[in-house]
Amino acid sequence: MGLGFDITDFPDILPKKWEGKGYNTFRMGIDCHRIQDLRVQNIPVREVFFVKITKENS
Repeated sequence: MGLGFDITDFPDILPKKWEGKGYNTFRMGIDCHRIQDLRVQNIPVREVFFVKITKENS
C-alpha cells in the first residue's frame, strides 16, 4: 500500500535535477508493507492536514 502527499513547502536546497523546472509542489510517498490492521478516517482531499503514524505492539 502506498500513500502520497503533495507538499507546497520546498526544501531549502533543491536537487540539481529540480532547478529551473518551475516545480511548485513537492510529492512525498510512503510505501507500507505487511500491514495487519489499518484504519484511515476523515482524510481531506484538498486541505492542509497533519499525519501521525504510530506502531502499537500487541
